[in-house]
Amino acid sequence: MSEEEKLKVHPEPIEKNRRIRGSLRTNVTKLIKKIDEELASANPNSDSLQESLTILIEREQKLGNLDDIIIFQSPDAEIETEMENSLEYSEQIIKYKSRVNRYLSESVQVASERSYICESIAERAGLKTVGKEKLKIFTFASNEASISELKRKRITLKNCNSDLVITLEALATKTICASKISSPSSRMIELLQNEGFELSDSGASSGRVDILIGNDYLSAVLTGKTHRLNNCLMLYESVFGWTLSGRDGEFNERTVGKESAGLFIRSSNESD
Repeated sequence: MSEEEKLKVHPEPIEKNRRIRGSLRTNVTKLIKKIDEELASANPNSDSLQESLTILIEREQKLGNLDDIIIFQSPDAEIETEMENSLEYSEQIIKYKSRVNRYLSESVQVASERSYICESIAERAGLKTVGKEKLKIFTFASNEASISELKRKRITLKNCNSDLVITLEALATKTICASKISSPSSRMIELLQNEGFELSDSGASSGRVDILIGNDYLSAVLTGKTHRLNNCLMLYESVFGWTLSGRDGEFNERTVGKESAGLFIRSSNESD
């Protein structure tokens, strides 16, 4: 829209336009103060910040239109001052838009970095909700993320072969993995036990994943010890025992089938 067209839409005298702009700026100043207080709080409300950001963007557009009209209406001697004032106020708005966007971006975690528990297991164990989190969920080969809000549960996990326990927080989700995860066979477990490796996975599970320990707690679970069986199979020691990872290969000249396990813990290892 040209300046002439804007004047046709807003034919008011310059002083009236300045009063309208003054009211808008007062409103924006209050909105910025509200954003400032929310960001400074112990637990900023993301929904409230998103609403304030939407309003701020709408007010910014109205102010920009009025600034253009007032500058066009201003005498030549006042144009420079008008532009400086407009730019200064615009910079404040941009600053707070950036702060809100940065907070909202940082407060939304990436789903692949978190730990999870199946909702059915959490309900059966009577686990209390200790918070909620919004996650960015990327599907395979996609650059677009969807946002989901999940309940956060506190879990205590116990090593079946000792008194060792670890407490962590995991997000409750309906399904962690739709595919069945292969557990080590009884033959594989026997072979590894003979070599002195006690596996974290007993092999008795149906293959359903009830709890997934992600990068947020991985360093607390893994001890750092590893053992290479061959070019295809690796063992990683965790506080729950050794975890087998890899693909088809041979172990001590005996054929090993399609055996693999990640840091997946079945419901038999879970306590409330």
